[in-house]
This record gives sequence, structure tokens and C-alpha cells, in this order.
Amino acid sequence: MTLEEFLTIITQTEGILNSRPITALSDDINDLEVLTLGHFLIGRPITSIFEPYLLDKSENTLSRWQKLTKIVQHIWTKWSRDYLNNLQQRNKWQFHKDNVKLNTMVLIKDDNHPVNKWS
Repeated sequence: MTLEEFLTIITQTEGILNSRPITALSDDINDLEVLTLGHFLIGRPITSIFEPYLLDKSENTLSRWQKLTKIVQHIWTKWSRDYLNNLQQRNKWQFHKDNVKLNTMVLIKDDNHPVNKWS
């Protein structure tokens, strides 16, 4: 892996981590944007990196790009599966706890959701 490829993976991973919603959606129908860490870093949401038109790329370049994409997808899967699960408290059935109430923010896990897509 070259330094440029490594930096690409790090940058895409940073975008994934900084695009995670930190608040619930507003009740205002005109406010469709959820607050993320990207708002504090660059003043707006961080969007996915533009994917180039692949038909103009050589086969060698395409395979390297696919390899980098696979690594980023692996990081996303590991982070969303392992890290987010660790944020949950595992005391279910040990203590009495009320059910989730209306207007409580929850994170719904979907293993088939694409990388960096939260809604």
C-alpha cells in the first residue's frame, strides 16, 4: 500500500466518523439536516468522497481503487458493528429498566446499510 492510498483510507475513515449524527432530527419539516461533528469541523456536513467515472481508468488503477474501497468498507463494518455495540449498556434483564419512550433518540442497526449513510 502506498502512502497516498493509506492517506485516502484515513481520510475516508475520518469522514465516516465525523458524519455520525450527534442529535436527533428536528421536528421542523424544513430542517432536514442532523447535527454532526462535521458541522463543528468545517461548518457543514461531511459528504462522501466523489466517486470517479471508472470506465476511463486502467484496470490496474481500478483494482487498486476497489482494494481501497474494500478496506474502507471493512473499517465501516467493524466500527458500526463493534464500536457502536460497545456503546450499548449490557445490563438488560439484570435490572428493571423502563421501555423506550416517545421522543427518545435511538440508533437502528442495519447491516445492509451502505457506508456513511445514516438515514
